[in-house]
Amino acid sequence: MLKFESSIIRRLFIINAGLVTFIFLAYLILTLIVISSVEDIAHEIYQKSSRQVFNIGLSWQREALANLLNSFALWSKMCEKVKERDLNWIREQLEEDHQVQASADAFGIYLEDGTILYQKGISLAKEDINKIRKKVKEFFSIGKVAKQPLFFALKTKKRVFLASTFPLSSDEGIVQGHDFLLFAKSINRLFALFKGSGTKVFLSEKCTSNRWNLCYPLKGLEGNPIAYLNVSFPRCLKKRFTLLHWLAGFFLFIMALSAFAAYKYHKKVYGEAMNFASQIFEIMESMNRYHLHVDDLREISKSRRDELGYIASKLAFLVEEVGQKVVYDYLTGLLSRGAFFSRLEEEIKRAKRYRRPLSLAILDLDDFKKINDRYGHTVGDMVLSKVAEIIKNNVRSFDIVGRVGGEEIAVVFPETTLEGAVKATNKLKDAIANHEFTVVDKPIKITVSIGTTQLKDSDTAESLYERADGALYMAKRQGKNRVVAI
Repeated sequence: MLKFESSIIRRLFIINAGLVTFIFLAYLILTLIVISSVEDIAHEIYQKSSRQVFNIGLSWQREALANLLNSFALWSKMCEKVKERDLNWIREQLEEDHQVQASADAFGIYLEDGTILYQKGISLAKEDINKIRKKVKEFFSIGKVAKQPLFFALKTKKRVFLASTFPLSSDEGIVQGHDFLLFAKSINRLFALFKGSGTKVFLSEKCTSNRWNLCYPLKGLEGNPIAYLNVSFPRCLKKRFTLLHWLAGFFLFIMALSAFAAYKYHKKVYGEAMNFASQIFEIMESMNRYHLHVDDLREISKSRRDELGYIASKLAFLVEEVGQKVVYDYLTGLLSRGAFFSRLEEEIKRAKRYRRPLSLAILDLDDFKKINDRYGHTVGDMVLSKVAEIIKNNVRSFDIVGRVGGEEIAVVFPETTLEGAVKATNKLKDAIANHEFTVVDKPIKITVSIGTTQLKDSDTAESLYERADGALYMAKRQGKNRVVAI
């Protein structure tokens, strides 16, 4: 009887142990699934964020190079000095300009016949110069207005650059010949965008994209990749996820000895993992093209000490660091070109949705090249910065102001008809004309020409901007220091 009861008890114990083990295994398998899902989500978030950082950083580098070319390649005096082969003057303008020092690692002037007139920070092979010269001749016609510079990746024996080139042109942008100016930035500047995120960034000749490594092509003149920028998943996160998988295996090994404890532990892990996943999804849903809720990321990073907190802290760092670099123009403090056009598109959608008026104005400093020519680019930068300050002080708090070119500033006037925009822009024109600018203790007069227009139902951001730019051109042709509305 005792043996029978003992057998029954043993069997019940085995059954209960089996049930507990089964429950433990079920939770363990579910935990492994959740860990794998969380790992996939973390991969997806990091891939999207890294891709966004790369694209924004590339756009920022291109805009900086375009501003340099706008200042030096579209300059009649530079054309004259190149023809005269005045190397001392050329060297002084390029090497002593703080904007060049801050935005370019290498630069040079190359003649139409392939001769190197001047270069610094880079040593181009004859073959590379001929390829660039061929593209310049193909894309730019002498005697016509050139609009966009050429952007491409450039590989030398020791370094890889992001380069931009433009033929030497007059102040009005008319191509004078096929002598060309080239500015280049080391690809290492893109590396700096990922600094502090724990990622490994390196260049390779072949794409090595996989689960733990992202690969971005750097395209040359012909559009074919000449190198690849590789961004690896943070090593510390890889170790953490590997540790999670190892721990799950370890608990599986000792489940016979700690079934109940494992059940409790994995129940807790499961709850935290599900909370982890739900918060990750909330962060993903709150992301848009350029704006991430940094405060939400910071709050999570402070309240959590696990993988979620770590990822949130790194994402917050990247978003805040890159956002500050690309949203605002470093010289004037105004919105950068990319950020301005993003806001313009948003305002156009809002105006059309609620059928409200909206106007756009483009301002251009009159004879600004002469100021740079006579007083130097440092004084020109001071004047441009002061003009931007005057504009900000004479518009409404909800008007949107951005620097869209070398000396061009654009203003979006929400809730404003063309008549109202004309009044506002005349106020800006008079404020700038009446301000006493002082250079070397001597007053100089600064004026602006302004083109303005109102949004039509059929308009896009591009068509609205082109019409305002056309009005600006008319203001220049009519004698400058005036407002033209169309």
